[in-house]
Amino acid sequence: MCTTRKGKGTRGGEKRKGTKDYEKLKLKVADIEEQYLKEKQVIIADNQNLKTDISEKDKVIAKLISQVEEQSQNEKQIITDLRAILSVNELYTTKLMKEKSQLQERVTSLEEQSIKETSSIGLQFNYLIPSMDKLDCLSDVQVAERKLFLIQGDKPQLMNWEKYGLRIGVQKESLLSSETVEAAVVALVGGEFQFPPNTVLVSAVSDVNSKVVVSTGIVENMAYAGLVYYEEKRAEDLVTFAAAKDLNALLEFIKKDCSHAERGQNILFRFKDYNGYIELKFDAPQKKPFTGWSIEPHMDSCKFLRCDVDKFGEANYPLPSTCLISVYGSPDAVPSLHYSIPLDGVADPKTLFIHRSLRTTPSLTNPTTSSSSSNVVHGSTSVSGASTFRSDIAHRVMTECTGMIKERLELNTLVQKLLEKRVINERQKNQITDQHCGLTADQRIDKLLSLVRVSIQMNGQQKAKQSEVQVQQMQSLQWGSQPAKSTTTHEPVNIPDNVTERYSHSLSVCSVTPTTNWIIVFGGKRNFSTIISDPAVIELNYQPAERYRHSTVRVGDYLYMWGGLQPDLPEVHNNEKKKSMCSVMEVCHLRTGRWEQKPTTGNPPLGADGYAAAAIGREIFYFGGHCNHGDCFHNSLYSFNVDTFNWKELFPTTSHHGPMMKAYCDMIAIKVNGEDYLVVIGGSGPSSNNTPKQPGAQYSGRGYQRCNEIHFYKLSTGQWISPTVTGDRPPPIDKFTLTSINNSSAILFGGITANGDSNNVYILNFTDTSVVSVLLV
Repeated sequence: MCTTRKGKGTRGGEKRKGTKDYEKLKLKVADIEEQYLKEKQVIIADNQNLKTDISEKDKVIAKLISQVEEQSQNEKQIITDLRAILSVNELYTTKLMKEKSQLQERVTSLEEQSIKETSSIGLQFNYLIPSMDKLDCLSDVQVAERKLFLIQGDKPQLMNWEKYGLRIGVQKESLLSSETVEAAVVALVGGEFQFPPNTVLVSAVSDVNSKVVVSTGIVENMAYAGLVYYEEKRAEDLVTFAAAKDLNALLEFIKKDCSHAERGQNILFRFKDYNGYIELKFDAPQKKPFTGWSIEPHMDSCKFLRCDVDKFGEANYPLPSTCLISVYGSPDAVPSLHYSIPLDGVADPKTLFIHRSLRTTPSLTNPTTSSSSSNVVHGSTSVSGASTFRSDIAHRVMTECTGMIKERLELNTLVQKLLEKRVINERQKNQITDQHCGLTADQRIDKLLSLVRVSIQMNGQQKAKQSEVQVQQMQSLQWGSQPAKSTTTHEPVNIPDNVTERYSHSLSVCSVTPTTNWIIVFGGKRNFSTIISDPAVIELNYQPAERYRHSTVRVGDYLYMWGGLQPDLPEVHNNEKKKSMCSVMEVCHLRTGRWEQKPTTGNPPLGADGYAAAAIGREIFYFGGHCNHGDCFHNSLYSFNVDTFNWKELFPTTSHHGPMMKAYCDMIAIKVNGEDYLVVIGGSGPSSNNTPKQPGAQYSGRGYQRCNEIHFYKLSTGQWISPTVTGDRPPPIDKFTLTSINNSSAILFGGITANGDSNNVYILNFTDTSVVSVLLV
């Protein structure tokens, strides 16, 4: 019984377990179906997106295929057009070649007809004739043969025609490296030969006989342009003669740099010699009177070398060759000046003419008055007092007493005295004492006295004692007590003794020039009773501000002073105040002793303290210097033109090459083999962050060091050169003087070395690549 009941219970449990498993399986199948439906929806969506992308890409592909087909069609059309053009060009070229062949056959036929048989043939060459068809200047001459030479680039070349013995050398750098020139040469037979106006004979015409040939030829002589223009410079006129290969280039230069200049005569000329020069002759006899006029060139010899004239327009030669001439007419001069200046060294005679009219003396302007009674001044005010120099009286005495002076004074004695007192210069002395100048003794005395009258009129109250020409010297006397030295740049000078204590007077200040003013005092009372009627003039003369560690350079009759350490010079690298203080040049006229401050253009150097300076022609060059703050030193190189008053940077400050960045060095100009160089020696500067050390040079000190570097700067190439130094080389040195002896040697004296102050004297001799130094003391 018990066994039967146990079997039934087991089957019931298994049934219940199977039911559970079936339910679980059913749920799992439902989950799988749901997951399948979801994945199916995702696949359907992805498929739809893919179809959309494919449709868009099909559209893009169709568009690209359309564009490619269109471009291909255009290219086919272009190729078709080019083939048509090429076909036309080939036909035209064939036609030209045929015509050329016909012309060559015709020329050959004409040449064969023109040659005559002869046993002795005289040959002549017309080299570089502008047109070989225009031989009207020849009579009974036949063309033997023609030849064309190509001259290419800037290297030396030889035009060699062995058949006729023609050998003409073309010098190096006659052309630019990119230029090519054709030179046409014609061999002429027999007849009378006359030289065309634009040619010069190179060698004599020779005979060709028995196979003996001598080279011969005629070389073209290029025409040059010269131009005279005028500029007003206060009481005088500045006349400039400029020369160049191209008149248009000259006119463009004057228009740009001298826009206010009055243009005068222009000429065309040719150099007499290929490597020659032209010179302006100022001492030629004159056809028209020039009494009372002074014509002074700014150079002792106004020569224009052809090689210099040719360089105008090149990168390093922005200025044409010029000669500056100062022209001044005294009040009693002849009304008009017509002065002729012949040119020497030209192929055909040429003469320049200076045409000027006498100016009327302007009245004083800009009067201001501060007194008890108003007084406006027009014109000049007379000055009484025995010790007051009157230029107008001195001028009148010279004019009225010329005859008496000529009778009582011996010419050579008078000239020597006037030279000692700097009334005339050495050049004027040589002109007056030259007995072979074409002037009589009386004419030379007239010329001398005219120069003296002009000097008196120009220098006025500054030029007092004229040697044997008796005029009393201006004296500086007291106005009350002697004034203390002024701290400004204007100080009273030429105070006459009649300016005594007074009150209830008038006082006017008149600007004579931008840097010269007059105080005009008149009348008043003294001691409550005496009424004063004597006028007096006190001159306020300009004086530059005090300074040190600067340079003063002479060019012609003027001194040019720039920079240095001055009161209130900002201790900064650069700002508006520093630029303003460094953008003026102090100029002293040596004949009068007067200083004048003039503005400059362009950017001046930053190294205003302890720089080095030297002049070449009308340019002053400035090297290096301290910037007046910290350890800021420079090795820049600037040029300053004394005619345009314009600065130009030639070499910027850099720590990569060139001389070290330094100050307290010195510099001179030398000329070797026709080339201009600047020589920079010594100096001191920081040892860190500076240029690489020069081979062979020595350096002393730490942090701040002296050196004995020697560098050349070649102006024509704009490059620094390290020369070979032999002999007694100075030690590292600064704050010395370096002075030229001649074009290729100098003397170095003094300075500071590691051993203290020096009194050694060195003589230095220069070539273009070397320096030989000799210690004298």
